[in-house]
Amino acid sequence: MGDRLNYSPEELASIVNLSASHTASLFRSAVGTSITDYIKHQRCAKARELLMTTNYSVTQIGRLVGYSDPLYFSRQFTSVNGVSPRAFRASR
Repeated sequence: MGDRLNYSPEELASIVNLSASHTASLFRSAVGTSITDYIKHQRCAKARELLMTTNYSVTQIGRLVGYSDPLYFSRQFTSVNGVSPRAFRASR
């Protein structure tokens, strides 16, 4: 998995050589959501894919998509998808 889902908003601002607030404003204007929400949704999309196509544990998948804390990954996944990662996998 690429590192593109592991950048903080401040790191992205540094990469494009703009202030964090200006980068956030430009991003929201272009994409329609905050950098943080965009990254969270991208991580969860990749996690859904991995839950459907691999036998990796939920903890492993959380780490692969950029979450070091399994409980935090589960909470983020649930907030985006409405079900826990385990329930999502079981329903597939």
